[in-house]
Amino acid sequence: MLIDYFLVARLVAVFLAAVLRVAVAFLVGDVLVAVRLVAVRLVAADFVAVDLAGAFLVVDLLADALLAVAFFADAFFAGAFLAVVRFAAALVALAFLATDFTAFLATVLAGAFLAGAFFAVVFRAGAFVAGAFFATVFLAAATCCLLVESPIRCRASSVMDGRPVATTHDLGNIEA
Repeated sequence: MLIDYFLVARLVAVFLAAVLRVAVAFLVGDVLVAVRLVAVRLVAADFVAVDLAGAFLVVDLLADALLAVAFFADAFFAGAFLAVVRFAAALVALAFLATDFTAFLATVLAGAFLAGAFFAVVFRAGAFVAGAFFATVFLAAATCCLLVESPIRCRASSVMDGRPVATTHDLGNIEA
């Protein structure tokens, strides 16, 4: 009967973690789709005096940073939740110390669940730190793209009158 409780607790924890992951992934996916659609519309709008290729790269890097933060934060919280459930299951196992065989079985199961809880916390915390690191890298790259003029130029012809699209560098030369 004791093993059934462990099985139910583990299945419930896995199910809730899966629901949490799917919900967060769905929301993040919606946000990223919206951000990238805006970026594509900006490029398609053929704005004058804007380095559109650089702007698209910045938006894409910001979207990747958002994805990294959301994904690894979700992994961290899901891991912490599973660790709490496994720790509670281990305490329940220790509470059923009635006979020698039951004590042995409960101790083994408690050790296994405590090890699983420790692994979950360490692994998910590591994933969270890695996600924060990658997000920082993406944000730094986006900042560099904003501060440094992008070597990629958008010189597509305008649909309306056939004139090339001016960039910030071109406007600087015109003023000089």
